Amino acid sequence: MYTSFVAALLLIANTFCFAQVWTVSIPNRSLYSVAANPENPSILYAGNVSRTFLISSDAGLTWEERLIGNGGGASEILLFKVHPRRGSYLYAGGNAFDGIDRSTDGGETWNRVLTSSDGSLIEFPGSSAMAFNPQNPDTMYAVRFNNGTVYRSLDAGETWDSVGAIPGLTGIDRIRAISVSPDSANVLVAGGRRAFVYRSSDGGITWNLSSQVPGVQPDMDIANFAWSPSVPGTVYMTAGYSLRQNPVNGGLHKSTDYGQSWQRIRFQDTSLYALMINATPSGDELYIGGNQVDYPTDSGYINGDSIALRVRIADSSVEDLSDVPWTENEIGDVGSNVWGFAVTYRSGFPFLVMASTGGLFISDRITGVSDGISYSNSLNMTAHIDANYIYLNFESPPGVSEYRIIGLEGKTITNGVLNGDSRAYTIPFPFFAPSLYIIQVISPHGSVSDLLIKPN
Repeated sequence: MYTSFVAALLLIANTFCFAQVWTVSIPNRSLYSVAANPENPSILYAGNVSRTFLISSDAGLTWEERLIGNGGGASEILLFKVHPRRGSYLYAGGNAFDGIDRSTDGGETWNRVLTSSDGSLIEFPGSSAMAFNPQNPDTMYAVRFNNGTVYRSLDAGETWDSVGAIPGLTGIDRIRAISVSPDSANVLVAGGRRAFVYRSSDGGITWNLSSQVPGVQPDMDIANFAWSPSVPGTVYMTAGYSLRQNPVNGGLHKSTDYGQSWQRIRFQDTSLYALMINATPSGDELYIGGNQVDYPTDSGYINGDSIALRVRIADSSVEDLSDVPWTENEIGDVGSNVWGFAVTYRSGFPFLVMASTGGLFISDRITGVSDGISYSNSLNMTAHIDANYIYLNFESPPGVSEYRIIGLEGKTITNGVLNGDSRAYTIPFPFFAPSLYIIQVISPHGSVSDLLIKPN
């Protein structure tokens, strides 16, 4: 069996983009959520309709269909979460999905753990409708869609109590997102329709209106929050809209004061929903998905369908990832709302996963990695680069090996075979541009060690 490892990571100034490549993992299905198991990111979950979800144990290569309780009905599983420290604990909810169901055995069996006290339908239709306290993830929060009731669990979701409520909601207001600050656990933010953003500084008991984006209309809908893992107090949110006459209601918004005040920073004319943040050595990256949250008959065209973007905060650059082989879903729709992102790993390398109403898709390798992830280098290779070649040196001949040169966006730029007889190799590299490159060598032998090279 071949052992795959990254032998060097070359960092050269400036940036140059190569196209992201997507492959279909689940075709012809509406997937409203996606989650990776934090204890084993090769295990993926995707929420479908009619209380159906799919599970993969091989990073999306194959899938098995399962039910949450009794199947059927018109439910859409928009909420699907995995406990950050208990990988077998799963949580599900959504549109026309009553309450929150929990599994403690990896999705084999499910129990209803949160229901309304009066027997009415209780919905949590959003990927951010439930949140974990990052410092103690057995403490969890959920916010009810139609009346803003805030629920809290102190025992990993087994029991729940209502601890507060979002104040001042009118008949058309809805709350679909709640989030806990990673470095100040008593601070929570929540938001929804009419672009109201609320903030609690006492663990969800009392809430105050933090800000409303100026000039918005009632169809603006806060969808998701994502806290920066590298800059304390910084949090991002996406917003969608449903009426074409209100094209300034969408976009990406940012707060740098723990959600007390907000400003729109990009994409004001685009209806957005999905949001995932990824820490990289050069700063935060945001993955963003376009989406029309509602579909009124008079809406006409709204800029949002079939849009996927990557935003690098450090240089404000935007990469369009929308070249996706969308597939027709169960009802014949091809234009695709993007509902969520996750990261899985194959042979130790990260792949981006995207759930949409036109299927589930997986990218080629992405290079953004969180702090603490190391790369194995069992052949003790060193490398450097100039305008025409990449030079590899080994302590001993590596044996016949395959090499790949991977660009900033994860696309394989060139590949070939090393004959394995020498300790030094020169690889032509005419596509050189100042950028970040991964050199991957796949060898039939060698123990694993770690090496990360950032040459001057």
